Amino acid sequence: MNTANFRGDYHATGKAITEFNGLEAAVNAGQALIATKISNIEETNSLRIACLQKLETYEARVIEIEMYEAEERKLAERISRIEVATNEVSNIRLDAKTVSSAATAVRSSIVKRVFSESLNTLWRDLFLRLAPSEQFVPSFKLPTDDKGNVEAVLETLHRSGKVSGSPGAMLSQGNLNTAALTLFLALHLSVPLKQPWLVLDDPVQSMDDVHITQMAALLRTISKRMERQIVVAEPPRFYRRVLCSTSGYFIECV
Repeated sequence: MNTANFRGDYHATGKAITEFNGLEAAVNAGQALIATKISNIEETNSLRIACLQKLETYEARVIEIEMYEAEERKLAERISRIEVATNEVSNIRLDAKTVSSAATAVRSSIVKRVFSESLNTLWRDLFLRLAPSEQFVPSFKLPTDDKGNVEAVLETLHRSGKVSGSPGAMLSQGNLNTAALTLFLALHLSVPLKQPWLVLDDPVQSMDDVHITQMAALLRTISKRMERQIVVAEPPRFYRRVLCSTSGYFIECV
């Protein structure tokens, strides 16, 4: 290489060519400078790549944050709907509690009014008329719980007045049917009359002929004195003969 062509121009190293001890020294200095710049460029490129990666990461995070924010808005809307529904349920529960309390009060009032001592007296009289030899008489007791609610509970009373077990434990099957039937009659006779009808569906189950005869006599008495139209469904032949063949009373067997 002809050094004359450089005409004393400054080398890329910042020195004039003439300041180097020959061309080889200038070339070595240039190569060193190039290597330094390449290293700087590579470092810059590495930083640029790292920045691009960071930027991509940040962009992904931004997208993820936007997704989370959208999900958060959906959850907030859902929570709002749930809160509205919860308030509605709470209001319904309060209304139901109010209705339940009112129903309990009405029920207790009805129990006190209907299942009274007068009903027990009437039930006892009707039952003993059909089962005069029975020592245990069914009855209602009206215990009051801690909340003031009244429940009608069945029990039996011995003729001595001593409280005994439940009717199911103390009465025979026949007298259980007698107790149920006379309770039905007692309830019918205890409430204000709206219709003068009394319908009985096979009322003499598990009754012997004596009880059937006594039941027929009782129904004839009720029909005559209380002016009731009594309808007896599917009575046995003996019961039909004893009860329904009697003329002059408002009793019909079907």
